[in-house]
Amino acid sequence: MKININCNSIFVDKHFLLLLLLFAGLVNSSAQTSFHTKNQLKNISGVVTNSKTGDPIPHVEVFISGTTNGCTTDSLGKFSLKAPFIPCTLVADHVAFEAFITTISKKLSELSISLIPSNFSVDEVLVTGKNKRRRNLRFFYSHFIPENRSEIKILNDSVLVFKRDKMEFIATSNKPLIIVNQLLGYKIKVILNQFKVYSVKSAGGTRTPLNSSDGGYVSSMKGAYYYESMENDSHQKSAEFIRNRKLNYYGSYRHLLKAMYDEDILMQGFAIKSIPVNKGVEEFEEIILEENSTQASSNKMFVFNADKLEISYCYDDEKNPVNLNFMRDSRFYNYKYSTLYSSKETFAIRENGTSPNLNFIIDGPLAPKNFTNSLPDDYLPAVK
Repeated sequence: MKININCNSIFVDKHFLLLLLLFAGLVNSSAQTSFHTKNQLKNISGVVTNSKTGDPIPHVEVFISGTTNGCTTDSLGKFSLKAPFIPCTLVADHVAFEAFITTISKKLSELSISLIPSNFSVDEVLVTGKNKRRRNLRFFYSHFIPENRSEIKILNDSVLVFKRDKMEFIATSNKPLIIVNQLLGYKIKVILNQFKVYSVKSAGGTRTPLNSSDGGYVSSMKGAYYYESMENDSHQKSAEFIRNRKLNYYGSYRHLLKAMYDEDILMQGFAIKSIPVNKGVEEFEEIILEENSTQASSNKMFVFNADKLEISYCYDDEKNPVNLNFMRDSRFYNYKYSTLYSSKETFAIRENGTSPNLNFIIDGPLAPKNFTNSLPDDYLPAVK
């Protein structure tokens, strides 16, 4: 699998959700703070041209996938933007050309991007039988936006193309999906290479037919995406965006990873223990922080030293994390419990709590439940 594709997999049954994080994976608003590495943001600049004529292309949207960092090319096809981390995935997108996606793994002087003219037309997205397309759209929405459907809208689902058989469902699109999330206040552009759904008897188990009553569904997505913060003149609405983003972040796996990076897990309300408890071991280390082998990077390397971990998250009535170092009476607080299934493989965490190579499974509220209701990789809650 190419590293320039962001991919998540989700397992869902009637009772719980498991998230397998294969890769972790925009104008900043007051609802978030920009993420700066110890080496500061990296400038990426270049020029975008037509592959057939060699002419510069203006108004191309260039962005870092998964973030709010983006810009458009000028009349000479030139662009310049800041990358919150490297390696990163750079995308150049224009309505009249095929999207360009590449991995930036090191600092470059200037990029030369050549876009191929697109032959795709929305008129080509035709499905024989309106009832069949309606059925496919219903199935797609139930898995792509499984919750908060009234607050999250896809403005152009006509560009979706479906392929379905007995064992799997696949949705693709040759044009970006435009998604408006009124809950978190983001407009999201998604270049959807593939959205796949299939059924298994258990997480990681054998496949079953889509209409099987056994087990649950696995959903996976490959593509690139770009967040634009939705400005709002209403102070009340802007305050709702800020609050909802914080609620989405606190108690999430992103919040846990940030706490691990900062080595303040208890202060951020998290408690972790192995299951079953290792008897006879006086002090079991569930998380091991390894030496960072790349001196030029601010990433830290971790490994979970257990097959299965129980993670509890403690929060107050205002939904803020409770510092467990100073908690006196647990009866006055709220808890959420999740289980993490580890591969015992080393993974990296960036300074802002994101990771390029996570590979564990989560069962419970710690796992994100919605591809379209997530936060940008450069989001951090504003610190008062």
